[in-house]
Formats: sequence, structure tokens, C-alpha cells
Amino acid sequence: MKRTPFFLMGCIALLGCLGEGPSDPDFGPAPLVAYVDLFVGDLHVCGLAGDGTGLCWGDNITAQLGTSDTDTRLQPFNILTSLKFEQLAPGALHTCGLVSGKLYCWGANNVGQLAFGADGFPIGAPDSAVGGLRFRALSSGAIHMCGITTDSLTYCWGFADRGQLGQGTTGGAAFAPFPVLVGTDSQFVQIDGGGSHNCALTAVGQAWCWGDGTFGQLGNNTFRTSAFPALVEGGLQFQSINAGGTHTCAVTLAGEGYCWGDGASAQLGHGGTGPKPVPTLVTGGITFDYISAGGAHSCGHTPTNEVWCWGINESGQLGTGTTDLSLTPIQVTGSITTFTSIEVGSGTLGGLTCGIATDGKAYCWGRGGEGQIGHGVRVETVLQPQLVNGSI
Repeated sequence: MKRTPFFLMGCIALLGCLGEGPSDPDFGPAPLVAYVDLFVGDLHVCGLAGDGTGLCWGDNITAQLGTSDTDTRLQPFNILTSLKFEQLAPGALHTCGLVSGKLYCWGANNVGQLAFGADGFPIGAPDSAVGGLRFRALSSGAIHMCGITTDSLTYCWGFADRGQLGQGTTGGAAFAPFPVLVGTDSQFVQIDGGGSHNCALTAVGQAWCWGDGTFGQLGNNTFRTSAFPALVEGGLQFQSINAGGTHTCAVTLAGEGYCWGDGASAQLGHGGTGPKPVPTLVTGGITFDYISAGGAHSCGHTPTNEVWCWGINESGQLGTGTTDLSLTPIQVTGSITTFTSIEVGSGTLGGLTCGIATDGKAYCWGRGGEGQIGHGVRVETVLQPQLVNGSI
């Protein structure tokens, strides 16, 4: 498959130039899609239709939407490929996906996050990564990626400044343009990438984290970076884990929510704003099946399809009809309040929440100035769930 590079006149080397893209053309009606999954990046969103067709919308300054151009999309647009995906993983300015376990990536590649090698130019449409690895799970940080292979090995690639690749490398110029094996004897069954850290679970629910630990987001009772996986303290067994911008949340086998790391915006849900370097119980006694951790807010999903959110709310990302911060979980309001799945963008710029409702349609709310709400207009604040154009 031919790669389509874009020469972005100074926007390649740095993760800058956001908002400097071309004006929004009129793309006509969005495709009619029954979404089965949504994946939220920093300023863009991608979704999967039932047949594996991928669609993306929002910011596109480094071609992260896979549309072979850099035009912002205010509503869903098909990724320009015949590939059928089983998973998508959008980061800050790039996106990767899996096709029968094979890795495909597009968008920014300034620090090797596309696993193409030392090719620093953005790629405009999905292209296969170098190497023959096959993955069963994929996760994106801001500008790094990690995945678990079909033989249960964990690899990461991209930026390594804070040790987020998990194999001992740190430093501002450190990156790996190919997948590198994470340095651990543990085999993981679940992995999630945050801003500059990752967390993973073993088959028995033991949690390990690595990368930036400045705010205690590794959960190992320190505020230090770890370039190798570090065991989360407390001896809890988790069924799910999710790494946010500078915090992490997880749910125990009994459905109790715990968060740790940066709490300055109340994103830990314990009733205060202090940092916590070890797992700390989310208040309210709510039974969760998973929690999605964002840049500075979190949302928990219950077995009865309720959604409860907490943390910063300047763009309405809590879905409560206001922009008031919440120290503790508060239920999403509006015409749609029950969701079969929910995902929060872990990017520091995002402030976005999306989900598939029990009516089968896709909704987003929060920050939408780059079109990431998907309803056809730019708007900085969306206070309650808004239907994504074309969702059926």
C-alpha cells in the first residue's frame, strides 16, 4: 500500500499548529452508520460500524482522520481504505487500528508512533506497520502506542521521554519507531495508555503501571517516573483499568471504583482535589463495571447502563447540563441517560465524552471546537449528550 505523506510546513516536528488547518468545506450528509464502538482521542474521535468500517471526525491537522487530506471534519467521514477494523486507537495527532491482528497506522509520525521507522512525515491513510507482529489488544497514549500480541507479549513504541515504553528508556529525545518489548515477566490481558503512562492487568486482576509518575498515576505510592512496569500497591484485584492524562482509574472484581494520581480537578472522585499515589475509593457506593479516565475528568459505567461522571467540567464533559466541577460522581442527564458503552478522551486538551446509548445511537458531549462532537458544527461547550450525525 502506498503511503501518502503530508508536508505541513513546520507542524511536523512538534505537536503544535492545532487550529491552523484549512477552513471547513461542506462535506454533505454524514454516512448512515450503526456504531458498535467509539474511540476518543485528544481532539478527534473514531468509530466502528458493525461491518468493521472505520469513520473519524474532528481535528485533522496531521491527517489523523485517515482521509488523505488535512481538512477538519465536523461530522463522521469514512477512513479512506477498504480495510475492515476490529479496533481503533486514536492518540493526540495519530490513529492506529487492527485488521485481523495486523497493525495499521496513520497521522503524525514525528516520534515513531506509527511504527513505520524513522519516517517523520505524517501519513494520510492507513498503512501497515513494519514487522510481523499480530496484536489482540491495542492502546494509544498521547504520542506513543502499546499492544498485547496474540502470544501474550506486550510491546510499545513512539515517544519514550517519561519511560512510557516500559523498557528502561527515558529522556526528551528518546523514542522508538518500531515496537519494543516491555521489560516484565508478567503477561498482561488488558492494557490502556494515558498521556505519558500505561497501565495493564494480568489474568488474575493484578495491576501494573509504567511511565510518568509525577502525580502518583502509577499507583505505587511514589511520585516518580518508572521506565519499567511497577506493581500498583494495595493488593486489589481489578476487572478493568483505564489510564487518563495524569491519573488512572480501575474497577475491582466486586465493582468498586478506585482512582489514583492527579486530583487537582477532582478527577479522582474521592471528594477532594489532592493527589493520591495509591488506589483511592471513589465515593458514592456506586457499582461500576468500568471507569474511563480522561484528561481531567472521569466517567464510570454501571452494569445497568447508567453513566456517572466527576472532575472538571468547563466544556460540559460531565453531561450534567452545567459547567460546574463535581468532586464526586454525578449522573449524566438529558434526553439520553443510559449507555451500553462510554469513553472519555485522555488527552489534556480533550474534555470530551462519547458513548453508544441503549437506543443504539452514538452521542458525544463536552468540547467540540474542532468538530469532535460530530454533529456538524463547531461549538466549544456541549452540556448534554448530542447525537452524532448519521448515527442510526
